[in-house]
Amino acid sequence: MYKLRSMLEKAEYLSPNCIVKVDDTTYEVQSQQHSTVSYAVDVKLGTCECRVGSSGRFCKHQCGVVMHCNVDTPNVPRITDDDRYLAAKVALGDNCEARQFTYDDYDDD
Repeated sequence: MYKLRSMLEKAEYLSPNCIVKVDDTTYEVQSQQHSTVSYAVDVKLGTCECRVGSSGRFCKHQCGVVMHCNVDTPNVPRITDDDRYLAAKVALGDNCEARQFTYDDYDDD
């Protein structure tokens, strides 16, 4: 969850007008440092032309596309059930209910 939260913070500068849909899988995203520079994000492959994204990692440009264009990409950091429970504990403190289920509850035995 930390990785996703960190990337969301880095992508805060992006607004929907900083992102242009090129085709079904490609978006052009404006650079934070240079407004005349943009990076191509391929949501099908999970890549971006920036230094971070071209190495195969999730970057702030991909994060902006996911946030503003309602699309998914293969390398978005996933949030687990444990992450969700931890977030609830942080948000609600002592008012957070105990976990109500385990994976054993879903067995079809």
